[in-house]
Amino acid sequence: MELGLAPLLLLCFFLSISTRQQSTNSTTIRLQKLKAKRVKLYDATPKILEALRNTDIEVCIMVPNDLINNISSNQTLANQWVHDMVVPFYPQTLIRFLLVGNEILSGWQDKSVYPNLVPAMRKMKLALKTHGITKVKVGTPSATDVLDSIAFPPSNGLTYHNLFGQMVDTLIFAMKLLGYPDIPIWIAETGWPSTGDYDQIGANLQHAATYKRNVIKKFTAKPPVGKPARPGVVLPSFIFALYNENTKPGQTTERNFGLLWPNGLHVYEIDLTGKTPESEFKALPPTNDNKAYLGPIWCVVKEVLTIL
Repeated sequence: MELGLAPLLLLCFFLSISTRQQSTNSTTIRLQKLKAKRVKLYDATPKILEALRNTDIEVCIMVPNDLINNISSNQTLANQWVHDMVVPFYPQTLIRFLLVGNEILSGWQDKSVYPNLVPAMRKMKLALKTHGITKVKVGTPSATDVLDSIAFPPSNGLTYHNLFGQMVDTLIFAMKLLGYPDIPIWIAETGWPSTGDYDQIGANLQHAATYKRNVIKKFTAKPPVGKPARPGVVLPSFIFALYNENTKPGQTTERNFGLLWPNGLHVYEIDLTGKTPESEFKALPPTNDNKAYLGPIWCVVKEVLTIL
C-alpha cells in the first residue's frame, strides 16, 4: 500500500469549538478551494459528514477516547456506533479511515485504557464488516512519546537535514527492532504554530509558513522523496490544522496551528499542490522571537506602593 499510494497532500481538519461556529457547507467549500484530497476529523460529527457527501474528499473519522473502554467489551455498542456514525453517510461520503481514539498510548493518558485499545479496534473492524463495509481501514494514532528515549535519534549513519526526518526514521527503526520492519507509516498530523506566548521561541508566522510550504513540497514531490530509512517511498501525511482554534485552552501555540482564521481568511498564503514557487508568495513579516525572552516573566510589585 505504501509504495503504490499516490503522493496526495492530506489536510488535517480539527473540528473544535472555533470551527463549530462555521457553516459546515462553507468549510467544505474552503477545503475544495484549498484542493485538499483528504480530511481528518477528530470525531464523526454528522453535520460535517453530511456536508462532505458527494464530494471527492476522502474522510478520516475517529471514535472518542472515552468510548474505548466500553467498546472493547461490547460488540453491540461498536455495531451501534458504526450504524449511527458511518452507515447514514457511506459510501456517498468517502469515509476511508476509522481511527479508534487519539494518542491513547501517550504517558499523559489514562493507562487503564491501554489494554483495551486493541480489543476496541478489533470490535470496530468487526462492526464495519457486520454492516457490509470492507473498504474502511481501522487504526489508531500515536504520539512520538510512545518511543523509548534511547531510540532517538537513529544512530544508523544516515544524514538528516531536518528533525521531521529523524522523528519518522526513529519510529521506523523502533518498529524494526520489534520485528515489524515493513509496516506502512502515515503521519497523523504535522504543523507549526504561527504565534505563541513570549516564552515560546520560534512560534511565528514566518516559521509556520516556511515549514508547511516546505513539507508540502516534500509530500507532493514526484517521484516521491521518502525518508533516509525508506528513500523513494510515499509518506502520506496530514497537515495540522485547517482552522486556528480561537477558543481552545492552553498556551497560545495551541490555538494557532491553522491555515485559516475562524472567519475563513488565510493566516498566510499556502498552496497544497506544492507547485507555487516561494518567490510568488507575499513577503512574510520578519521574526523577532528567535531568541530567549529576557524580560520579566512575572509582575513585580513596586517598592513604593500606595494601597487605595
